Amino acid sequence: MEKSLATLKASNKGKHFLPRLLAIIIFAWSAYWLLWNALTFSIVSDETVYIPAGVRMLLRGDMVINNEHPPLNKILSGVFVLPLKPNIDTAINEAPDNNQWKMGTIFFHESGNPTKLIVFLGRLPTVILTLTMLYSVFRWMTCRWHIWAGVGSLAALALNPNIIAHGALTTNDIHLVVAVWFLFIATYNLAQEPQKLTRYVWWGSACGLVLLAKFSGFFFVALSMVSLFVFLVVKKEKILPFVLRFFLSLFVCLFLVWLSYVLIEHRALLGKRTVDASLFQVRMVQISNPVIKTLVVPFLRYAEGYNVVYHHNIGGHRSYLNGEFSDFGFRQFFVYAIYYKTPTALLVLLAGGLFLAIRKRQGVILLMSFFAVLYVFCASLGRIHIGIRHILPFYLLTAPAIGYLAWKMIATRKIMVYSLLALFSIWLIVDLACNSPNRISYFSQLSGGWKNGYKYLSDSNTDWGQEAYLLAEYAKEHPDSRLIIGYIVGADSLYRSVAHVKLSEMAGDDVCSKLEDGDVLIVSVNIANSHFGRYPCISHNTHIAERLGHTFLLFYPQDFKANNSV
Repeated sequence: MEKSLATLKASNKGKHFLPRLLAIIIFAWSAYWLLWNALTFSIVSDETVYIPAGVRMLLRGDMVINNEHPPLNKILSGVFVLPLKPNIDTAINEAPDNNQWKMGTIFFHESGNPTKLIVFLGRLPTVILTLTMLYSVFRWMTCRWHIWAGVGSLAALALNPNIIAHGALTTNDIHLVVAVWFLFIATYNLAQEPQKLTRYVWWGSACGLVLLAKFSGFFFVALSMVSLFVFLVVKKEKILPFVLRFFLSLFVCLFLVWLSYVLIEHRALLGKRTVDASLFQVRMVQISNPVIKTLVVPFLRYAEGYNVVYHHNIGGHRSYLNGEFSDFGFRQFFVYAIYYKTPTALLVLLAGGLFLAIRKRQGVILLMSFFAVLYVFCASLGRIHIGIRHILPFYLLTAPAIGYLAWKMIATRKIMVYSLLALFSIWLIVDLACNSPNRISYFSQLSGGWKNGYKYLSDSNTDWGQEAYLLAEYAKEHPDSRLIIGYIVGADSLYRSVAHVKLSEMAGDDVCSKLEDGDVLIVSVNIANSHFGRYPCISHNTHIAERLGHTFLLFYPQDFKANNSV
């Protein structure tokens, strides 16, 4: 009997060797590209603000700048940067108006700080969180269904360029994805064991992390609450005990939010000075009582940030889609963004996974996918349609459907099905190889690839400043050329190390005719599509431009003369 059990264990161990090996390879692939991106990407636009904001929070104990976003990612980046003892005082003193962009520029370029090392360390928490999430998804799918389902889900995320590119940046987009995943796990575990008090504590903690990651986290907290109530009603559980324990969860959630803001503003809150706070953007209030300050101001600070984002959404944000512009967004923006910026093989596998989940009545997978679609739908109703990064939770919530399909296809043990899965895998690998598997500027091969992506989308979908280092390299290789650079608005700090003339300073529609022999015109693809400035002679001649990396176009004086198009 003992011998047969040992034989069975050895058989199972051998059976799982291949999926475990694939999981290790995929995980190693993810770690490599995440660290590579964190090391090589130039500082992107939003990081110019987030990293110094985190350092200031921890060193000065205030939240004066960038209060329009919750503090989680800024605190984490600041903790990793603090051992370098960065100089934040110069930035604070020379930006008395608390302009966050000016402060960021001074912090990175005029304060003697080691910019590259600070940026890498500031990104490291995001890399760690992304890898933790990938492993957790693999483990949960393996335990819930099968190891092949875990491998398939892991691949759906790790081979998605949007996850890998943004998973190496100090922004709050991936932090929301990670927090949503742990909220889902906490919700699932609570639904399985609603009698356990610890489940409510973990669920409340997960809700707090989601709210601290991004203000759009309210959506997922609300969904989680509704789902739990519906589940308990369907299962005919006693509602009163759940409601009482729910208040414990609510307390834990609010306590985490409160504690985070207290830690940030501890000097002002615990000190004697009066604190100014906005009361629902109706009027400013001054609070001097230390008890009231400590208990109330943290929540007022959170409400202030939420109101900033809310009014930003009401006012709209300039968007670009398929050659058209809008200050109030496009309802179809995110649908197009998913099509353009997701490997087509993954979209086809997702459709197959959802079809199979419907046939097999896999309620958990269908519910997750429904929440993903609902999130995209709600995001489309807003007026801030900037980039795919705003709906990254969509990929997290649909990955299990792909993993489930992969497992069921392998379980058939049919050569034809194996061949079909292999074909999709090859299609995915070729697509990634042709269009850079790790870059912000990824566009699927079917949508035209990265070379044509700027014609359809703009902003952080194409150029977020991540390849600014290429300009410094080009300048070193061409010391005798006068560089005329056109870049995205607010990105001056990204190009300070390069001697150049701003394209915006060469006013007039005939800007291209002002080029002289020896000049090189380098423009961001976001300039070429007219999102950040209209230059007809550039946008009409992108087909003759040389490429510098994935985000820049190079023009020479003779190009315009030859085409008679200045």
